[in-house]
Amino acid sequence: MPHICKADGCSNPVYSNLFCKYHQYLRKRQGGDLFKRKAKPVPKESKTRKKEHINYSEGCKQLEAELREANNGKVIDFFTNKEIKGFVTFHHILGRSGNYYLDKDFLVPAENNENDGHLFWHHATIEQLKEKEWYSGFLTRLKNRSTEAYNKELRRHDKAQPLNPKLFENDDELFG
Repeated sequence: MPHICKADGCSNPVYSNLFCKYHQYLRKRQGGDLFKRKAKPVPKESKTRKKEHINYSEGCKQLEAELREANNGKVIDFFTNKEIKGFVTFHHILGRSGNYYLDKDFLVPAENNENDGHLFWHHATIEQLKEKEWYSGFLTRLKNRSTEAYNKELRRHDKAQPLNPKLFENDDELFG
């Protein structure tokens, strides 16, 4: 004789853990002893950030129109100081957090070019940047726009320098 489900009033045969299929299934549903709530996926953007992103897109379009109107239809790249031929993107001088995300005073036009300008600036070392002819002009424009961002760039220079170059002169003798 097959075993009977241990749930009260059930006469179905046992499926697992002395329960029939139906009652074993109920244990995994909400309120059951085996129920585990599935984690909700974290959204890529919060609801507030989605609204800000719409405002940001509109603000960038307005800013581009203002720049074109002021410069006879041209938009000048903040990094290279050359006319942007392709799609205009904007660089956030003080980052994207807080109120800086939507603040037009700290948005500058940039062309996403891997070999020169905006994307190159993000990925290059200080030595590579110093080799570019536009970099000194960029530092001047940055200083005029935001001393905070300029000082951050200078700290980037300091991090790239060894603390005391004389310490590394005799490394071969010490560890040779």
